[in-house]
Amino acid sequence: MSFKEQLLRKLAILWWSLRGEKLPKSFSIPNGGLRAQHLAVILPPDFDEFDVARYAFDQLVEKLKPYRCTVIVRENFRSWINPGAGTKFLTFNPDNKNLLGFPENRIKHDIETLEADVVIDLTPHFTQFTAGLAAASHAPLRITLAKDHAGKFFNLIVHPARGRSLQEQYFVLLSHI
Repeated sequence: MSFKEQLLRKLAILWWSLRGEKLPKSFSIPNGGLRAQHLAVILPPDFDEFDVARYAFDQLVEKLKPYRCTVIVRENFRSWINPGAGTKFLTFNPDNKNLLGFPENRIKHDIETLEADVVIDLTPHFTQFTAGLAAASHAPLRITLAKDHAGKFFNLIVHPARGRSLQEQYFVLLSHI
């Protein structure tokens, strides 16, 4: 990562910290388990990570059995996903970002109107873009793998053991949900 990218990331995190939107401090999971009314899953914008995440996505939907599901995926990766019944797609282009790397207002507005109650970001490393997508949802439960700055955007962070492959990290995430 170049010095300019590092500086922009630090500025973005500082801006986000001062901006004011706070995560819900508490959420409850019913005794019978969590069944999402509307699950939104953000798939990674990098193809190598996406290629692994798409299999985890299938297992995730099968395990959670949400009433509605929205897949938030890069435009040119959409055809790689096998849609299930009731699955909706929301596509993005990671180049459509503001100066700090967060998504532009159009995609943020589309995410806000989803009214998802659970958002899962399968991006394995921090990007302002995907973190901004999760935050734009205003979902009470936002889940991700452990990564830098995740605590500012997500309220359930799964910490797999270091050195695990991405596929193993997704398996750990699935086992904790």
